[in-house]
Amino acid sequence: METIASAPEYERVARWLTFERTSHGVHLDAETTAGTPVEVSLEFVLPGVVRLRMAPESLGPARSHLLVQETWDPLPFMLSQDVDRLHLATPFVRVDVTRDPWRLCFMDVTGEVICREASERVDSSHSPPHLVDLGFVRDPEGERVTVHESFALAPDEDLYGLGEQFARINRVGQRFELWATDAFGISGYATYKNVPFLWSTQGYGLFVNTTFRVAFDLATVSLLAHSFTHEGPELDVFFIYGPDPAVILRRYCDLTGYAPIPPRWSFGLWMSRCGYQDRAEVEQVAQGLRDHDIPCDVIHLDPWWMGDPSNWCGLQWDETRFPDPGDMIEGLREHGLRLCLWENPYVTEHASIFEEGRERGYFVTDAQGDPYMIRAWAEVIPPVAVVDFTNLDAVAWWQSLHRPLLAQGVAVFKTDFGEAAPEDGVYHNGMTGREVHNLYPLLYNRAVFDVTEEVTGHGLVWGRSGWAGSQRTPTCWGGDPFTDFPYMINQLRAALSIGLSGIPFYGHDIGGFIGQPDPELYVRWAQFGLFSSHSRCHGTTPREPWEFGPEAEAIFRRYANLRYRLLPYIYATAVQATQTGMPVVRALVLKYSRDPNVRHLDSEYLFGDSFLVAPVLARGARRRMVYLPAGEWVDYWSREAYHGPTWLNYPAPLEILPLFVRRGAIIPMGPEMDHTEQSIGAGLVLDIYPANRGSESVRGQFIIYDEDGLPVGVSYTADATLTQLSIGPLPAPPVIILNDFPSVRQVTVNHHLHEQWRVEGGGLVIELKEPGEAEIIVWR
Repeated sequence: METIASAPEYERVARWLTFERTSHGVHLDAETTAGTPVEVSLEFVLPGVVRLRMAPESLGPARSHLLVQETWDPLPFMLSQDVDRLHLATPFVRVDVTRDPWRLCFMDVTGEVICREASERVDSSHSPPHLVDLGFVRDPEGERVTVHESFALAPDEDLYGLGEQFARINRVGQRFELWATDAFGISGYATYKNVPFLWSTQGYGLFVNTTFRVAFDLATVSLLAHSFTHEGPELDVFFIYGPDPAVILRRYCDLTGYAPIPPRWSFGLWMSRCGYQDRAEVEQVAQGLRDHDIPCDVIHLDPWWMGDPSNWCGLQWDETRFPDPGDMIEGLREHGLRLCLWENPYVTEHASIFEEGRERGYFVTDAQGDPYMIRAWAEVIPPVAVVDFTNLDAVAWWQSLHRPLLAQGVAVFKTDFGEAAPEDGVYHNGMTGREVHNLYPLLYNRAVFDVTEEVTGHGLVWGRSGWAGSQRTPTCWGGDPFTDFPYMINQLRAALSIGLSGIPFYGHDIGGFIGQPDPELYVRWAQFGLFSSHSRCHGTTPREPWEFGPEAEAIFRRYANLRYRLLPYIYATAVQATQTGMPVVRALVLKYSRDPNVRHLDSEYLFGDSFLVAPVLARGARRRMVYLPAGEWVDYWSREAYHGPTWLNYPAPLEILPLFVRRGAIIPMGPEMDHTEQSIGAGLVLDIYPANRGSESVRGQFIIYDEDGLPVGVSYTADATLTQLSIGPLPAPPVIILNDFPSVRQVTVNHHLHEQWRVEGGGLVIELKEPGEAEIIVWR
């Protein structure tokens, strides 16, 4: 028997009364179970994207801090009415709105149900109820409105997204409260970077367009439904139809923006510690990197560059610890190293800039108009004022403090913290702290990103906190895990989770942050970390690889060198991410969502489109189970081929990261180097794994992107007798490796017989003589 939510103040939308066609959809006048008038609008804003808005009494003008545009061109749609419902249809999606009782249903163009509002209501003692129909509840004073919506959960449906979460990536059976939090230790449901975007294996996504606290209940109250609740004057949610996950991600990014490409050097290794205490220590580490042949591009300084904690965050050098910082930066650049400086948006009252910020009103205030002082970092630093980034003058002031540092040669800032904007603070633009809290990370990172781009030509931050739209100010890292294997597992889940939520670039602290990793953990975390979009060694104790003994150092060097050789592939994958929203690190469910074996699989991942990476995640483990999805996969180390879907009990001694290449892949590789400024063009190798289906012709292609040059296409067609390759204009002649070519009769380049080839290790190696375009034919 159906039971009605017991909280009497909850009002669900009961029925619609009248409707009006608009340029984008329909506007409906409705009423609740209590007879309160409600306005609802449904708008087709982009192909496959429907915007649902609902508010008590009346809808105000649509507004958002998260969307990249506020208006859209009208899309053609059809509208018809039956006795009991409205039918709306576009070439991509259909919507039915039942009159009484109110019910929404989203369908594909064939009429197959994609998603529908839940038809049950669960009695709950919580306020507001966790699972009820579309509706709202007011607080006892009538000042705040909390809105709610729920959807039916299909028996075989799985859910993903919601930002950087350290829990299992399949969200069914979990509950999340999206509220930016310092998730110290990363062992719970709190996180730094929440994203109110959820997508389903049924082929749809939901983006809740709000910065208020959002609670998602995903089949914990009822096994038949999932729902969300948030405070705010209205409900504003975008229904996104794919049906493929990649299409859902792309359409979400159409709404909230795509990531710009970070500078190429940022994909090199970052070396850090919490923290280097003075110039001598920094220069010792820089020299150590070169002496130990560890490729690296960035050295990061944590807050001691500003002196003792009472001076944080004044954004001014302590020249007692770091004399002549400009000279130090110049010396680092001679080693091919750039400098990153730590900051946070909180200023102690002893910092040199505090009085200026207070007098000019650049800080969040309390009800009396005084700076709102918070404890941001336990007892390490004294109470701090919070920079008010809703004040454009405060933004300009904060940026002005960065310009001298950037002009001095600083390349990037680590924008730490940002999760503590006070809920009861007073903000310059009149928004409440409840609405600003989750928005604050976007404003903070945008301020620093923009001034960095202005001065250096490349926008970049190394940020900790975030919300929907954080992809527009890359990049970010995963916070403060403990140094143990369970926390590495949580960090991997977070990396997959944030990639499933529209943020394509993400790094984490190799070795873990809190504590001292042993050599085994350090090596296993490095293998995973060096196959992430961005790679940084960081922690409360030394993280330089030579600190962990000769074996760990040698293994680290091997994988760091491999990462640098793969930079042409990594950079091209990153460019693709800026165009499509697909992350660099991809949960298998993104590509193989119809495979039930990957729905819960969060211990391995795709690195771009060509690699499958299966980190070893247990202490003492020298084997691990690896799942290979459909297709043919080649062991990167042994070149042994496997046909998926299959499970392998794969041997993985400490020096081995289980790594597989998708058959058909084209992987551009460069030479080993100390840093990324050492020529990208020279030493290019095209490592190709051509598919072969007997007499059937198969194709493969890849686009190589250069930060300073034009894209170059590489493609091939292959059948049982010949393989034909086409290579766009390259500045230097590449070496081509065609794997699994045990016998070759003849090779031609640009229609001329070519002699510079050899069969080696079961593959064909072709050395070209001239730069430029090349057409290559290989006869078996």
